[in-house]
Amino acid sequence: MKSKNKFTMYYVLIGIVLSVVLVPYIWMILTSLKPYAVQQAREPIWIFKPVVENYFIVLAEKGYYRNLINNIIVSGNATVLAMAIGIPAAYAFSRFHLFGGKQLMFFTLIATMIPPIGLAFPLYFFLKQLNLVGTRLGLILAHGSFLVGTLIWVVKSFMDGVPRELDEAAKIDGAGLFITFIYIIVPLVKPGIAAVSIIIFIFSWNEFMVALILTSGRTQTLPVVIPSLLQHTGTLWGQVSALGVLETIPIAVICLFALKYLVRGLTFGAVKQ
Repeated sequence: MKSKNKFTMYYVLIGIVLSVVLVPYIWMILTSLKPYAVQQAREPIWIFKPVVENYFIVLAEKGYYRNLINNIIVSGNATVLAMAIGIPAAYAFSRFHLFGGKQLMFFTLIATMIPPIGLAFPLYFFLKQLNLVGTRLGLILAHGSFLVGTLIWVVKSFMDGVPRELDEAAKIDGAGLFITFIYIIVPLVKPGIAAVSIIIFIFSWNEFMVALILTSGRTQTLPVVIPSLLQHTGTLWGQVSALGVLETIPIAVICLFALKYLVRGLTFGAVKQ
């Protein structure tokens, strides 16, 4: 009887958590499918004929699909840039006794604590000298600089958990540093790399303030253009909700694929270690 009550309590708690998380998202989906008259009704209308008018307006008429493409390009390349710099750096911090290594890691940690808005204007003036303000490349470099510190700290902690005996065994077998890094260390820390890559991708995907300052016109990302739907005559909630749904679809797809990858990576790492 106690066991049954315990499971019931667990299900109730899970239901509460899922309600808090899912109800706003479900409401956003419903709003995106409501006709304009239903959206503006004083009392909530639960039964209505769904329409895709809001999606047609934001994609076809207003051309916000370009901003969605900008999101994909900026977030994907910023994540790749951060990984290309951060993973080898994490390996160096984890495996080598670098002069001033602890101090460098400390400053890397401090850099991750600075709000992006605090670095936005220095980055603006720096990128302006390179004629990169208003370009996607400038925003990619800015996001990559914010994300690399977090990636270094997380991946280093995973690499510290890999026994150094594996490095020594690889060295005895004639493997150099590059081969050891690529074929031994990286496969064992795949779960950590996958997890932090998703986190920094989502951060770049949702980032607003720096993107607002460094982009303009056709290079703006979706979070920057959504506030334009808040007009003096009223907020176009149907279109805002449609963009919100469209913005979450790529993230949901990536997380679904990454979930399977994370399970495989965790199993592989446990067996190897």
